[in-house]
Amino acid sequence: MKEVNFPRSVKEVKFGAWSLNPKLQIISDGEVERELEPLLFKILSYLIINKDEIITRQDLIDDVWCQHYVDDNAINRAMSELRKVLKSDIQRGLVVKTHYRKGYSFFLEPEVIYYEEKNLELTSNQTVQRTTKKKTALLIYAIAVFIMGFGFYIYSSLASKIKVEEVNTVDKNFNEETLSWMEGIYSEFILSPDNQHAAIAFTQAGSQYSSLLIKSLDSGKEKKITSTDNNLYPVGWNSSAAKLIYKSENKDNCKFWEVDVNLSRESKYLFDCQMRYALGTIIDDSAFIYSKYGYRKKSELSAIVNRNLKTGDEFQITSPSLNSFGDKFLYYIKSKNLIIFGRLKSNNSTELFMTDLEGRNQVKLLTHKGRIWSVNYDVFKNSILWYGHKENVIYEFSLSSKRFIKKIHVKGASSYSMTSPISNSEVIALTYPYYNNVYYLDFTGEDKTQLSNSGRYNISSSYIGESVTYLKRNNSSNKQNSVEEVSFSGELIRSKPLSSDYKKVKRNSNVNDEMLGVKNSQVHILNYSSFSIEKIIEIKGELHYVDYLDESNIGYILNDEIENKKLSYIYSRNLSKSILLPISDAVWFDQLSSTKFVFLSNVDKLFLFDTSNGIKELVDDVGKIFYKQSLSLINNSLYYSDGVNVKRYNFEDLGNITKEVIYEVDNSKTLISRIEATETGLLMDMLDIEKNELVKLVKN
Repeated sequence: MKEVNFPRSVKEVKFGAWSLNPKLQIISDGEVERELEPLLFKILSYLIINKDEIITRQDLIDDVWCQHYVDDNAINRAMSELRKVLKSDIQRGLVVKTHYRKGYSFFLEPEVIYYEEKNLELTSNQTVQRTTKKKTALLIYAIAVFIMGFGFYIYSSLASKIKVEEVNTVDKNFNEETLSWMEGIYSEFILSPDNQHAAIAFTQAGSQYSSLLIKSLDSGKEKKITSTDNNLYPVGWNSSAAKLIYKSENKDNCKFWEVDVNLSRESKYLFDCQMRYALGTIIDDSAFIYSKYGYRKKSELSAIVNRNLKTGDEFQITSPSLNSFGDKFLYYIKSKNLIIFGRLKSNNSTELFMTDLEGRNQVKLLTHKGRIWSVNYDVFKNSILWYGHKENVIYEFSLSSKRFIKKIHVKGASSYSMTSPISNSEVIALTYPYYNNVYYLDFTGEDKTQLSNSGRYNISSSYIGESVTYLKRNNSSNKQNSVEEVSFSGELIRSKPLSSDYKKVKRNSNVNDEMLGVKNSQVHILNYSSFSIEKIIEIKGELHYVDYLDESNIGYILNDEIENKKLSYIYSRNLSKSILLPISDAVWFDQLSSTKFVFLSNVDKLFLFDTSNGIKELVDDVGKIFYKQSLSLINNSLYYSDGVNVKRYNFEDLGNITKEVIYEVDNSKTLISRIEATETGLLMDMLDIEKNELVKLVKN
C-alpha cells in the first residue's frame, strides 16, 4: 500500500509551470487556475508522492479507487482527463508518462514547499542534501510517516478480514417522558458531549423566529437566548462541553457564535457562515471542525473542514463523492482525537466513517440503510450509538471489533424527527412535527385545496385529467406502500397496496392506463389498472431523477460513481434504448422542443441547451435553497420551487425569458417538497408543521 495523500504541513507543490495547492486542490500556472475533481487530485498526488516508481493499474485500483475491481475504461478516462487538465499554453510538455503494458509515472521533478519554510525537492528518498541536521529531521519524519502508514495498513487489512457477526434485534419496552412542553415547534437539538445538556431550537406559538434553549437534563432547568430578527439554531459544543456554538440567521446573513453553557457572559462572534444545516465542535479553543457547504461549488454538497479560529485559515479534512449529499460531522472523540462523520448517499443510506483530525487515515465503518442524524460515544465500551428512525431501533457498534454489539427495537415509540441516544436504555428525541399532504393551487387565485390527508406518510404525487395520484410510502418496515387517487375536489377514487418498494410513481398524461414505478436502478412501466409490470428498464447506475418527456419518452439522470458525475439520458420508447445527452452534471432536465432542453445544474444554475448547435445559455442563478428544489415544465412555462417560493419562467420568447414569484409560504408553518404543473394550476406536495415536544425514551 503506497502513500496517497500529502501531509498537512505541505503548503505547495511546484512542477513544470504548475503550482499545486493541496488544501484547495487547485493548480495554477500564473495565468490559468483550475480546480481539480477529487479523483484527479487523488491520482495526481499519488503519482507525485510515488514519483520514483511505475504505478500499475492495480496500484491505482488498490490505493486510489480503493476497490476490488475497476473497469479499464474508467482508468483510461481518468488518466486522459488528468492529462488534459495538466495542459496549458505555458505547460505544453509531458507531465505523466505512460509505460507500455506497465503503468504510469510522474515525469517532472516536483518541488515541495512546507509551511515551516522548508523548501524541499523530492528525490528518491524524499530528502534534500543540505545539512546533516535537516537530513536527520527529515529521516525521523519519514520513519514516523512510514510507521504510521504501515500501522494503518496492517490495521485496515486486519479490520477488513474481521468477520462481522450478525446481532439479533431484541424487543424492549420504553416509556416516553416529556422534557419540555411549551406551545410551539422544537426543530433541532444537540446533546453536549457529557450528556448533561441539550441545546434546542424552539419557535414559540405566535413567534416568527426561533429561540435557543439550553436545558439541563439533570435539573430540568432551561435558559433561553433570543433574537428580535434572527432564527437561532444549535451547531455544536466545545470538547469540554463548557461552551455552545450556535448560529443566527435571517434571509440576508448567517453568523456563528460561541456562548458559555451557563450564559455567564455575552455571546462571542466567531465568523460568518452559510445558511445550511451544520454541525461542528471546537477543539482546544482554537480549531473549529464543522460541515461546510459549497464543496466543488455545489450548494448542497458539504465537506468536513478544520478552521483556525485565530487566523481564519481552513483546510479540508474530507473529500465527499460528488454523487452523494456530502459529509456531515457527527461526533468528536476527545480521548482518541478522532472524528465520526456520515456520508449521505442519494438512496438515503449513510456511510459511516472515522478519521483523524487531518483526514489522512479514514476508515469506513459501515453502511446504514437509513439516515443517521446523530451519534453518541460510550467511552467505556469504545462504541458508538445511534437511533434508526424508520425501524425504531437503537444501534450500538463497537469501534474495537468493528461490529454491532447491540440492536434494540424500541417498543411503544412514536415517530420522531430527530433523536440522540444517551445510552442503549435512554434516548432524547423530538416528536414528529411534519405532516405530508397534497394541495392544488389554482392559477386563477391564491387559495389552495387540500387533496390528501396522508399524515406521517411520505408522498409523491402526479396528475391526470381531473384527478391526482400519489404514492403513500409507509414509514413502518412491516406495512406495504400504497397508491391512492383522489379527485381535485378531494374525493377518494382509488386506494391499492403496492407489492414493490418504489421510491416514486408517475402517471402518464398521454397514456391513461400507464404508470412509472421508480426503484434505485430500475424503471418499471406499469399497467395502472392492475399494477402489473409491462416492461423493466435496467439502468447501469443509481437513479437520481426520472420523469416522462414529450411523446412518452422517459428522461433520467444517473449517478456515475466511476466518473463521479451525473449523466443525463433519454430512453426512446420506439428504439428501446437509452441515448446519452451532451448535458453535464444536471440534477433535473426537461424538453422544450426536439432540440432544446432546459436543465438545472448541480451548482444551482438554470440553463437552456440546444443540441443542434451545442450552445448553452444561462437562464438564471436560482439562489438560496430553503428546503428542497423542485421543477415542472408545461406549455413553455417552467415552475421552480426552493421549498418556500414558487417562481414561473416564461419560455415563449427565448430571447426574452421572464420570471416572477407566483406563490410563497410561511416556512415556520409549511414547506414545499415537490411541485407539478397542470394546465390550470400547481400540485404541491407539502410538509405542514404542527406543534411537537422534546421527550426522553427510557427503557422499562
